[in-house]
Amino acid sequence: VEIQPLNLVVDTAVDELDGNFTIGDLSLREAIFLTSINQGPDTIRFSPTINGQIINLQQFGNFVGGQFQVLGELKLTGPVTIIGNGTANTSSDGFFGGRIFDIGGTPGDNFDVTLQNMTLQGATSGFTLNQQGGFFFFDPAAQPEGGGAIRWRSSGALTLDNMLIRNNGTLGAHAHGGALFAKSGNVIIRNSSISGNSTGFNQNQYGGEGVGGGIYLGTASLTILNSSITNNFTQGRTAHGGGIYISNGAANIMQSTIAGNRTFGFGSQGAGIYINQGTLLGSHTAIAHNVTQGINGKGGGIFSLHGAV
Repeated sequence: VEIQPLNLVVDTAVDELDGNFTIGDLSLREAIFLTSINQGPDTIRFSPTINGQIINLQQFGNFVGGQFQVLGELKLTGPVTIIGNGTANTSSDGFFGGRIFDIGGTPGDNFDVTLQNMTLQGATSGFTLNQQGGFFFFDPAAQPEGGGAIRWRSSGALTLDNMLIRNNGTLGAHAHGGALFAKSGNVIIRNSSISGNSTGFNQNQYGGEGVGGGIYLGTASLTILNSSITNNFTQGRTAHGGGIYISNGAANIMQSTIAGNRTFGFGSQGAGIYINQGTLLGSHTAIAHNVTQGINGKGGGIFSLHGAV
């Protein structure tokens, strides 16, 4: 049986999954649901009729047909390309209710995803939503790896092209990657800005060892081209890597800017970039005005523990 790729057009900014996929009523969540039941490499675009309308994710849920429906984050389970109409026209806001995209995570996942020409903002991960007496509340004790806007756990390639990823964060100790948690595979960031993202709720609560204010790199390889990683920060004890934290992966940064990132808290190191056991290559890249704050804070620009630069 020949697999036919889907070419879908999102034409409502309402976040819903009500089973109505007709023209004029296809949400981003519904388009992603349709790709999840199709095996082909699919493409999602956005109608210009919703340019400038922010897609506020209703992760806590909403009422569908008189019934309350918990929606959660947007889960990508197969190859897909999502193309917006520009960072000023296509925006998804986590509404401070959870991360935006959770990609992969099933053992053996090996597929590619491209996100292009979009803004991702206002997302917060590192907690679960529990329902007691009809109310939802934050549970900072839950620490699902992190990734404020994006959690990437496929062995394939994630491409972020002309993206603005701003003002996202994580809560919880060990909730890493304020904008992006990249566990494995290959990540390519080009012509993009990752700014104002953070780990940790404050310096004393829920933030200890939440590393990688902008990006957390596990065993993945990372290429950054013509992009900026700016004004991201970590909070809490030994919360390293205000801009980028490299655990065991390899990063190659070219023609980019790493600036204005910070670490706060005791022993927090590597405000711009922290390298644990990975490798860093850089060319034609400015690393400037990154600052560590707190007792035993070291490495304003770059701190390498056992890594290679």
